[in-house]
Amino acid sequence: SQLYHEISHMHKIRKSRETKQMNIFPYKAPIIVKEEENIIFFPTCSPRLKECSWINAGNISNIYKKKDRCLVEFYNKETLEFDISYNIMNNQLSKSLLLEKKFKKRGK
Repeated sequence: SQLYHEISHMHKIRKSRETKQMNIFPYKAPIIVKEEENIIFFPTCSPRLKECSWINAGNISNIYKKKDRCLVEFYNKETLEFDISYNIMNNQLSKSLLLEKKFKKRGK
């Protein structure tokens, strides 16, 4: 989709410029799409893979384990199922929150 390609392109640019510069996430790094509004997306798997989905961390209400998959509930009450484990999803969300915290500290 067009959004996937735009986000993948942004990922390539921003990963080297921001998250890699901070040397915190060598793989599957989240990206800050709009720093002033704390909009951070993270990939569900390697951004090089076609099946990669990008999720806005700020829209997640909850995540649930469903066998070897993961359910993500968003604030709009929509729930999506992803073909990744709960632990991977939780790690990716945690990376996003850590990145947000680091950027907020940097801005002070």
